[in-house]
Amino acid sequence: MLDDTTVSPYVLGIDGFQPYKWKVHSITVVFLKCLDFADRYKGGGSNIFPLMLIEGPNEPTDMSVYLRIIADEF
Repeated sequence: MLDDTTVSPYVLGIDGFQPYKWKVHSITVVFLKCLDFADRYKGGGSNIFPLMLIEGPNEPTDMSVYLRIIADEF
């Protein structure tokens, strides 16, 4: 991992899905996942932090608008 113990590695992830079979509706999740865990804990949900839910009839075409909001917070 990293040599500095005060820094933790994170990965930013984006995933979208259609929750309904009979209706066109999309939900996109932007999440942050901490990688500074032992291998057996990395796949668990306790180290995944949802940052944003984007709902709409379709998936967003321009994610930079949404990612800018997150980048400004950090």
